[in-house]
Amino acid sequence: MRPSRPKGNGPPRRSSAPVVLVVDDADDARMLYAEYLERRGFKALVASGAETAKAMALARHPDVIVMDYSLAGSNGLTVTRELKREARTADIPVIILTGHVALAAVTPATVREAGASTLAIKPCLPDVIETEIRQLIAGRAEFRYVA
Repeated sequence: MRPSRPKGNGPPRRSSAPVVLVVDDADDARMLYAEYLERRGFKALVASGAETAKAMALARHPDVIVMDYSLAGSNGLTVTRELKREARTADIPVIILTGHVALAAVTPATVREAGASTLAIKPCLPDVIETEIRQLIAGRAEFRYVA
């Protein structure tokens, strides 16, 4: 788990369980990842849309955000860019999930440019996401593409 943030970019950690915000507009996918992560010792927060995700990220400052690309009214890359421009959330690693491998807008380069740490292709098993989360919490800095 990351140490407390003394620089003032978010509230200090009060819990030993890493906090993960899972953002997906599909109820089944969102709950699958959240329930799995809870069983694996994380505190999972959930959001179904872009505005809720941004508000929760600002209010709760999770350790990692798992963000689906397709969101009603927006997309995960847009939300990630907005979070990375905000000083209070810029340091939160983001994993982008997508099943849209044929979209030109969703490439490792565009995902990296948006500020995400990982691009994971759906279907993506929860244990793969858990591994990515743990590596990001441990401080992994290089971008990863998980297909």
